Amino acid sequence: MANSLSKPFDRLNSNVTSCVPGRQYDGQGRLRDWWDPVTAEMFNETTYCMKDQYDHFKIGNMTIQGAQTLGENIADNGGLRAAHIAYEVWVQEHGEEQPVAGLDLDNRQLFFVSYAQMYCSKWTMSGITNFLMLDTHSPGPFR
Repeated sequence: MANSLSKPFDRLNSNVTSCVPGRQYDGQGRLRDWWDPVTAEMFNETTYCMKDQYDHFKIGNMTIQGAQTLGENIADNGGLRAAHIAYEVWVQEHGEEQPVAGLDLDNRQLFFVSYAQMYCSKWTMSGITNFLMLDTHSPGPFR
């Protein structure tokens, strides 16, 4: 759910230097630039940084296309951040949980391991090649 809450910020085109059009819709669904200019500039800088980061992830001799996957990367990172904040609030309100018996991980580590396990996958080279060319998501290990 937290991933989906970040969807309004998805990019609609590949020109990262332009603003992220999804964020230009106001609370009534009208297309207008309603963000404070400083906030908009900081957001654009962050999205460029995220695009650049994903552009450098390699699988074999191929790279992830940061512009192609940016909307989903924003949603993944924003969703994980929102879920983590919610978990920390829950811990503050209810106290620390008992550790899971038999695991040498604390509950905060398990939070991130559970997220990572969701994206465990194995690919053939032809499968990952097609995925990188066509899909708007980054491959699992990079999500």
